[in-house]
Amino acid sequence: MIRRTVRSDRGASALRSGGQGEGKLTGTARTGSATTGTIDGFVDGSYLSFVIAWSDGSRGRYIGSRGADGRLGGVSTDLTHPSSQATWYTTWTF
Repeated sequence: MIRRTVRSDRGASALRSGGQGEGKLTGTARTGSATTGTIDGFVDGSYLSFVIAWSDGSRGRYIGSRGADGRLGGVSTDLTHPSSQATWYTTWTF
């Protein structure tokens, strides 16, 4: 099990990935509160895209890539309110 932290404009969310095979990215997500979510997405080279379906009913799309510094970063979008976006990045390198 891989445990990683993703920082966002709107606070930190800890991600725990359950699987990464054949380009598939799945797992669970947790914020600082009791809110949890399921992760479903994919990785293609240095590009990744995933959706987190949060337990409160909201869904966020996270799109990003691996930068020259080895960290992942990108933009997240609230799928219910597409004008609501935030940047995100990882605290670890690949």
